[in-house]
Amino acid sequence: MMNKEFLRKWLFKIAMFSIIGVIFYALTPNPSAIFYWILVITSFLWLVYEVDKNKVKSLAKPFMLGVFLMLFDWFVETYGLFLGQWHTANSLFFVGTAVPVEIMMICLFGAAAWAIHFPKKLSWTYLAGDALIFAFFGTLGEYLMQLNGLMVYTGGWTSANAFVGYAITWVIMSLAWYKAIKSR
Repeated sequence: MMNKEFLRKWLFKIAMFSIIGVIFYALTPNPSAIFYWILVITSFLWLVYEVDKNKVKSLAKPFMLGVFLMLFDWFVETYGLFLGQWHTANSLFFVGTAVPVEIMMICLFGAAAWAIHFPKKLSWTYLAGDALIFAFFGTLGEYLMQLNGLMVYTGGWTSANAFVGYAITWVIMSLAWYKAIKSR
């Protein structure tokens, strides 16, 4: 069942991600790490906003989700590079051989903010809507990164694969939050 809280949260994310997309598009072509840093700063500011809005007293559990997503993303990106599916460029430095440190920071801050932003109880309707939003804007972000030479798909990887990958990642992250981290 959908409610006003879900709609408000979805519209907030759609507006935020749309603004970031417009900024990225306006800066194209620009093969520099500015795109990464826009996302790092935005994810950090979103975390600060959620902490203040929700009067969060402890960030231990939200940061546990951030670390989970950071490690999960590191594994997926490293495995994708190893399989010859994609690679990224122009990071301040790479963790291992594949993952820009900025992406790890985005995962840490963004997932922590999302943990605070989640509804109190697991809702499959909300999770499905969030997964679609996350998949759409994640895929759009990768497309804009490709236009700017920050990411290259190889080995048959496509935007459709990325969309499905983002949706699956979102479901895994959400279940990790509700079933493993939040319930502790």
